[in-house]
Amino acid sequence: MKLLIVAATFPEIKPLVLSLGEDKTNEPGIKTIHYRQASIDILITGVGLMHTAYFMGKVLANNAYNLALQFGIAGSFRKDLAPGVTVNVVEEVVADFGAEDKENFLDAAELSLLPPDQFPYHAGKLMNTIPDSAHGASGLKKAKGISVNKVHGYQDSIDRIIKNISLILKAWKERHFFTPA
Repeated sequence: MKLLIVAATFPEIKPLVLSLGEDKTNEPGIKTIHYRQASIDILITGVGLMHTAYFMGKVLANNAYNLALQFGIAGSFRKDLAPGVTVNVVEEVVADFGAEDKENFLDAAELSLLPPDQFPYHAGKLMNTIPDSAHGASGLKKAKGISVNKVHGYQDSIDRIIKNISLILKAWKERHFFTPA
């Protein structure tokens, strides 16, 4: 079995890598670890969406995997998710992909730069369509996520991003971009 484990930085997966018998610090790039019957490629991409997209494209263009997993440290705006809780992200929105107009945020779809149903998006969201039972994720709490290129450290910023995402999803729904569930 060939696996790919992806993280932005080595400290995010250091305990996992140590448990596999590897003790060297990884710099950005790929390293292979052999564990039992598996060949595990560890990919450290560097921080941010662009680094991850670049290195994932480069690696996936030249390799085939039975399973790829991305691990990392993430924050949450939800008060019911304690730090350290592992979740199964079932849908994801790129929350800061667009432009600002004074106090308003215009997402890429509103700017006619990206149709909300253009692959790989569905109604502006990336959907995790793999059944929970496929890889043992059925016991994990499900969560909706956002990807951003900044850390939201102030409540005003958090409130603004939550409001913007709510308005964007409402606008798409009203324009009939959503398919009824």
